[in-house]
Amino acid sequence: MDKYEFTVVYNVEEPKKSEAITAVEALLKSKNATVLNRKEWGLKTLAYEINKCDKGFYVFYELEMDGQQIASIERELSLNPSILRHMFVKEVYRKVKRRPFAPKDTAAKEVEEHVEDKDTDNSGN
Repeated sequence: MDKYEFTVVYNVEEPKKSEAITAVEALLKSKNATVLNRKEWGLKTLAYEINKCDKGFYVFYELEMDGQQIASIERELSLNPSILRHMFVKEVYRKVKRRPFAPKDTAAKEVEEHVEDKDTDNSGN
């Protein structure tokens, strides 16, 4: 099971917004998705109008589920008129190897060598 972040933007003007939220959570549960965290970001102004709406109600989920279920969930969400937009993002954590900083003397020498190499190349012309 992989971890996903899932954001849904609901239509504010829809009178059954709370029913739409519970319907989405029931859909996730039916697809064996475990909701690890749920945050209501609330009412926000959209960057552009979607279906003649300029505001949306955002709900953010952290899920643990099988990735093969995403297509069927998205298909069902697209049929719901209360949902303006939705998006799944897979959480990918990887360790970044960082090279240690070189002492100032070493870094200065590398820069000087690089500059000297360029000077010797130009003198041959």
